[in-house]
Amino acid sequence: MGRKIPGLDDYLCQVRKQGKLLEINAFCDPILEMGEVAARWSKGREPGKALLFTNSGTGYPVAMNLYGSRESMLGILRAKSYEEIEARIARLLRAASGSPIRIGRMLLEALWSRDLRGIIPRKCQGKAPCQEVVELTPNLYTLPLLQTWPADGGRFITLPMVITKSFSTGRRNVGMYRAQLFDGQTLGLHWHVHKTGAAHYREWKEAGECMPVAIALGGDPLLAYCATAPLPDGVDEWMMAGFLRRRAVRQVRCVSIDLEVPAEADFVIEGYVDTAESLRLEGPFGDHTGFYSLADLYPSLHVTCITHRHNAVLPATIVGPPPMEDAVIAEATERIFLSPLRETMAKELVDFTLPSAGVAHNLAIVSIRKEYAGQPERIANLFWSAGQLSFTKVVVVVPEWVDVRNWRSVLAHVVAHAWQPKRWVFGCGPLDVLDHASATPLVGGKLLIDATAGKPHNDLREEYSWQAISAQGCDGYCLTDGSTIPFFALSTSTPYGTGSAVEDVKSALANLNAAAKQCPVQSGQSRVQLVALFDTDAPIANGYSALWLMLANIDAAEDVKLAEGKNGLLVCVDARMKFGRRDAWPNVVTQAPAVVEKIDAQWESMGLGEPIESPSRVLWGYARGRGAEVER
Repeated sequence: MGRKIPGLDDYLCQVRKQGKLLEINAFCDPILEMGEVAARWSKGREPGKALLFTNSGTGYPVAMNLYGSRESMLGILRAKSYEEIEARIARLLRAASGSPIRIGRMLLEALWSRDLRGIIPRKCQGKAPCQEVVELTPNLYTLPLLQTWPADGGRFITLPMVITKSFSTGRRNVGMYRAQLFDGQTLGLHWHVHKTGAAHYREWKEAGECMPVAIALGGDPLLAYCATAPLPDGVDEWMMAGFLRRRAVRQVRCVSIDLEVPAEADFVIEGYVDTAESLRLEGPFGDHTGFYSLADLYPSLHVTCITHRHNAVLPATIVGPPPMEDAVIAEATERIFLSPLRETMAKELVDFTLPSAGVAHNLAIVSIRKEYAGQPERIANLFWSAGQLSFTKVVVVVPEWVDVRNWRSVLAHVVAHAWQPKRWVFGCGPLDVLDHASATPLVGGKLLIDATAGKPHNDLREEYSWQAISAQGCDGYCLTDGSTIPFFALSTSTPYGTGSAVEDVKSALANLNAAAKQCPVQSGQSRVQLVALFDTDAPIANGYSALWLMLANIDAAEDVKLAEGKNGLLVCVDARMKFGRRDAWPNVVTQAPAVVEKIDAQWESMGLGEPIESPSRVLWGYARGRGAEVER
């Protein structure tokens, strides 16, 4: 007998001992209620505590918010800091560079190093925990699958490890693609066209064969993280997990299909995709962009078997208006993969961040060692050609001495050094499937903001405040340092398409200047002034929400226009809903008022401590109807 293979329950026992688990023993419905609790918790006082709903109405507990804080994420990664992991990866990359003789010697040494010994996935000896119970007559309705938002198309598996293999090479891939419950034996697989799972599907379809697919749930939370990681083609996700935890992933062959799955999983759903079958509408789904991804055609998974542990726990997550749990996962990814990006693509890359308001693919801030003309363009083009980073909509490039995580410092540098129109470079390229602002799905505008000019100095103003302003027909907020206003967020009753963005912005600024007493400072004193127009009731009462909504609602080439301002460059941004640009405009994701009120009433009895306001309340005014599509 081999040693015990721990599962998700063992991880929960560990965090329980650390005081980082909140158990909710009162019944909480997987339909909307669990999602509302987790959405509040992720924005509350103790986001690092995992949630365990012990009474789901099914006999299986549900674990949520496993990745709720940086501390939680580092614990899952077995590290004290992201720098520690980055250094380990950097050592491996250095070992694989240089002369063939040196590479051979270093790889031989690496095989016996602490970092690489025993990380190759291996066969499970003895009975696999994930197959303690085998159900050959599967019924997905026995699982506590969640519906997290009211306009969702149904219930979904939200934290799956979807395992597929190439028809031509047999090489495995593990990805995280949500799966919608269609009926007791059928799921919809939402793999985007750019993803490896979709590429495997196309291979099997071309061969005219049914495609085996397994969905693993639970086990070590590190495994699910690795399923989200942007690994290069050919790099195995389980190898990455073994490297990070310094222990191999043990596998077992599925009961009904020709795939291997982690023996430590809590649940495994086995099945096949009939590639000759017509695609089926999947969705809508309240997504990590903060908007609904609308229904579209995707393959169906026909379930042939469900296996699970005796003490199985179902893991789940909720995504929606940022920041939420997925922002913590994204931060870990950007820190871990900085070294590979720098070593393999751009030695001059110093640091980069994907701010959570940009929901992973709308904004990147990059610092570089500036050495030659055209270098910022090169860096932006590298990002726009690097795997998942290729979907990035806006790239801001600053010099190495600017802290990319200090938004005040970044903004001050942009205002001081990006006032020439030539430093705003527009282009076109691939966009994430979930981007809703471009006229054509999957492709749209890109923007590089080159703020690499200047020298290190300490006289840039970095003390900004977000202040309300008002004028006839135009209310909103401005970001001011007390003497300049580099950013206006203005809500207007004038709808998109009435005039050009430049005309509407200049009209709004004229109204503000005419009502100078309502404005903390004169509006034309900044060398770069960005003015964003929003619809009435847009959630722009704080700068974070304004940035999130602005980035989400623009095609960077169509909706960002440059004009001459009072003292420099006027950047006009149209962040309004664009009716007519596509067949439908997605609604912002909000919870149903009745569910919010019910959780308000039950919060104390569920043992959740001091009440946390529902994040949906501030968004209700911006929602147009309660469906997934905006009602005009």
